[in-house]
Amino acid sequence: MAQIIEQIIERVNQLDSEHQKKVLEFLTQMQTEVFDIDQWFQEIEEIHDDMRSERPILFGLNVQQLLDEVREERLSDFTTR
Repeated sequence: MAQIIEQIIERVNQLDSEHQKKVLEFLTQMQTEVFDIDQWFQEIEEIHDDMRSERPILFGLNVQQLLDEVREERLSDFTTR
């Protein structure tokens, strides 16, 4: 752990003062932010809904059905030649 802290200090010391201030602001923000799990779940649900609307066929099938579909396509490729 001490080695990581030393590396961080070395890298921050290499920055100009403007970038050092940005690092300090970032670290301060990290300390004051509170993780809101309800908001996180809401964001995940929104992403899920977006994915479902873009590719609805993928959400209606399970893994076995997807494999069966791929096998049918491959078999069809071989039999139509």
